[in-house]
Amino acid sequence: MPRGYERVLLATDSDTHERDVLKALRLIEANDPKRFQRMRAAVYFWKIFACFTEATCSDRGLGETQPTDDPLLGCSTWIGFRFVEREAAAARIPYLYFLAFVLVHEWVHCLPAGWNSEVPSLQAQVAFVQTWPGGVMRQRASWYVRVLFSFVDDNGHWIR
Repeated sequence: MPRGYERVLLATDSDTHERDVLKALRLIEANDPKRFQRMRAAVYFWKIFACFTEATCSDRGLGETQPTDDPLLGCSTWIGFRFVEREAAAARIPYLYFLAFVLVHEWVHCLPAGWNSEVPSLQAQVAFVQTWPGGVMRQRASWYVRVLFSFVDDNGHWIR
């Protein structure tokens, strides 16, 4: 594991997905180093798993996170890589940037403020997107997250 990523456990179904997660984490670190440092400081141990089948991820399946009350246990995130690839293509956002976008969202669910609401995660995505290179990609991602806000109810939960 590269230096700085020692506390990320990758348990995916392929080396490609593991490389993709590392590349996405590097994008977060390169584009938003303060956020990356906060991520490392706030979550001691982050286990990232792949949804091996579409049935193992709920709903849209981009990601799902289960936090714990014990910071030493960290939290566990499941990423639906096939869903992420499809959604990135549909939104016309490069896959690795979109994966980083999803990881930022899921990381916030590891924090107590993000346990029971999508709003902090979506707010983190808005801020993260503003660190991207300017241009069409950033405009598309900004639009995408604004649309996501429209799918959240007054309690901060996804509208089903």
